[in-house]
Amino acid sequence: MASAPPSAPRFTNVRSETWTRKWTRVSASIVHEFGARGTASANGSAYDWAFLLGFADSAFRGHKLPASSIVFDGNSSGFPPALFRFHCTLADRTVTCRNALGDALRYLPT
Repeated sequence: MASAPPSAPRFTNVRSETWTRKWTRVSASIVHEFGARGTASANGSAYDWAFLLGFADSAFRGHKLPASSIVFDGNSSGFPPALFRFHCTLADRTVTCRNALGDALRYLPT
């Protein structure tokens, strides 16, 4: 935001960052927080995976996969829905949930 029109905004400290996604085990306390039973891994740490695990477990046990859900903790206003809408599928007893940006969770129910 420019402080006083018609002055043009001036950007300072412009930078970018790249990273390589890697799968990391989700702690058992997060897996079990909403009643999921099993193990999970995620390719990032930007989400509160517990909500998605609760949804994935319920969909798996209810035989309702594939399924989609919007999951977030707090106020999501101002953020694009693509961040929070995950599509979950089942293959070889592993539930995989992914959003349009490539954030993903793998869940192996027991």
